[in-house]
Amino acid sequence: GDPLPSMSWPTNYDRLACATMTSLFWAGDRLAPGIAPRGAAAAAAHAKSLQELLQGSFMSSMAAVARALKDVPSVIGFETMNEPHPGWLGLDDLAKAAAGPITSGLSPWEQLKKCLGSWAEGRCLWEEAGVWD
Repeated sequence: GDPLPSMSWPTNYDRLACATMTSLFWAGDRLAPGIAPRGAAAAAAHAKSLQELLQGSFMSSMAAVARALKDVPSVIGFETMNEPHPGWLGLDDLAKAAAGPITSGLSPWEQLKKCLGSWAEGRCLWEEAGVWD
């Protein structure tokens, strides 16, 4: 098949999957209220919201890293989140692509329209959250 298109790592920040997850990590309770986490991982975490699931899973992971490294004498600390990104939070216009050299070139709106009706479990998460209303 065709080779994969060229890619620069930072352009992933404003792509649909990454921007969706980081937006939900920081503000899922506000952006997608009432959408309950699904699946066994969500049930095991007793998460009431997507934001709670994502942040709780992250904190549990960091606690596991800390426990694993606590007796390693050459480790004095570790960074919990390298280059945190806000996702699409704070954008003035979702119809405009991010400016600058580090962008996918697609606006959030263009990416969201592509996801409509194409999610594995049926409805698009953003459709459930009322973005299309």
